[in-house]
Amino acid sequence: MRGFSVTAADEKIRLCLDKHQSFILDAGAGSGKTRSLVEALRYLVDSAAGKALARTSQKVACITFTNVAANEITERTGNNPLIQVSTIHDFLWRVLKPHQKALKQALLQHNQSLEAESSRKRDDAQLAAALQSVQVTYSDRGPEFLEGRIFHDDLVDVASKMFEFNPLLSKIVAARNPFIFIDEYQDTSRAVISILLDRVLGNNKGAVVVGFFGDKLQNIYHGGAHPGVGEIPAAQSQDLVRITKEENYRCSEAVITVLNKIRDDIKQLPAGKNEKGAAVYLRLSDGGDDPLLRARKFVHERLGWDVADGTQKELFLTHKLISRKAGYEKLLEVYQKRGGFFRDRLLNGEDKLVGYFQEHIEPLIAAWQEGRIGKVVSVLRKGGFKLDDNEGKARAKKALEELLRLQSKASVRDVLAHIRDAKLGILLDEFTQWMDVKPEAIQAPVAADAEEAAEKAAEIAFYTELMRTPYLEISAFCRFLQENTPFSTKHGVKGTEFDTVFVLLDDKGARWNQYAFDKYLSGEDESKGKEERAQRTRNLFYVCCSRAKKNLVVVDLGIQSAAKDTRLAELFGSQSCFAQ
Repeated sequence: MRGFSVTAADEKIRLCLDKHQSFILDAGAGSGKTRSLVEALRYLVDSAAGKALARTSQKVACITFTNVAANEITERTGNNPLIQVSTIHDFLWRVLKPHQKALKQALLQHNQSLEAESSRKRDDAQLAAALQSVQVTYSDRGPEFLEGRIFHDDLVDVASKMFEFNPLLSKIVAARNPFIFIDEYQDTSRAVISILLDRVLGNNKGAVVVGFFGDKLQNIYHGGAHPGVGEIPAAQSQDLVRITKEENYRCSEAVITVLNKIRDDIKQLPAGKNEKGAAVYLRLSDGGDDPLLRARKFVHERLGWDVADGTQKELFLTHKLISRKAGYEKLLEVYQKRGGFFRDRLLNGEDKLVGYFQEHIEPLIAAWQEGRIGKVVSVLRKGGFKLDDNEGKARAKKALEELLRLQSKASVRDVLAHIRDAKLGILLDEFTQWMDVKPEAIQAPVAADAEEAAEKAAEIAFYTELMRTPYLEISAFCRFLQENTPFSTKHGVKGTEFDTVFVLLDDKGARWNQYAFDKYLSGEDESKGKEERAQRTRNLFYVCCSRAKKNLVVVDLGIQSAAKDTRLAELFGSQSCFAQ
């Protein structure tokens, strides 16, 4: 990171490691939190404690929120064998997997705790009998308890029960990993925080050090069965040494000023080669052209900013707003109709179906367009395509040219049929099952109850619509996931930075009651007992604003009020608030 040096916070972390004290680091946006984590890992493995770990075959566990973050930390610590970096789910599964007897008991308890209407729930006696002959596995194929398969959310609940009823597990963890670091602690679920603090640390004081790295204000993931903890409750964190990191290496001075007015627990200071920059608020009246086109025109003509160099990022609250601009609106509608779980998996990049195109077909198309023949050959051979002679090479060329044509003009079904017929890859079972089914030939589902019948009908409707969707929307969504567009949701930018950031506030267009920017900025939510929503909105607003390295533009399509105007003048300064 630009201008990084060992800070007072880093020195305090080292002191905690030397004294064998658990701690929590709150590091504001742009402060180099990951750098502090990496430096702490490096310091630890080079210390006397680290050398002792090497002699006893123990390791430092570093738990991250995503696989991308895990890979980054592994690389930045030089693939040191003393450091075991993994996501929280991989960490938990590594601990639980060998203990099959306890796993099966915990799975039975988990099954009993599920709501009666849960599609995952199974008959207790039937499940107990099935588990006699199968092993419990952690699978990304989704849960099926009768086959022993558990999924992401199941794993956390099963782990909680195992640690609760098997105290030996916490001792095993402490013995294997005397030092445990948690990256982005604010996004770690309450259940996992309880495992680490109440079970592992609580049962092994003096034998294990737990270090939390993150920022409670950057907790913006609130959905799912296990939302992030945000701020660790005082009762659980009272024995942790509290450390604050106040440097900001990323943002311009103008943006830092705004950030310090959004929060009052950390006062950040420019700490690198921070630009002077600018931060402005622009309220747009209803009607007119695209609001972001109007905003770009305004800052160019009135403020003299050059935002045509591709370094800007435009942040929206919902994917529905982005999908219209980025070209995947129909695809999003198809998943939205199937249900929130399926929509969320699509938008999180975890959907298996779109993942197939993103991992296999889009890279093949891109490699062919760019003339990267080695990559093309590698992908084709993985799919079983024969390239042993000139005839095979000619067939490949013809098939790839046709694939390129279909990408822009055909449906998902037609692209899949071409992949199958030209033997360009091995299709998923789901595609094989549904691609040739004619909607008129599908009989009404027969099911034991109304819920099962409705689910089957939803499945039929989903695959029918997906197969009809223009494949170009799949390509557009894959580009969005790879961040090759200027658009992003506000949730999708945490950890990233851009020269110029446009933040679009549009409560009405977002149609999402999780956040309310008008009510947050006017103070209405806090005055009406909606503190939790106000906090969620503040956190998201803070994360968005803190992405800007130089210039920030908050574009508001919301409702004007005197209270809101007063707050915005406090945040940006009256001379930086404009209306058009």
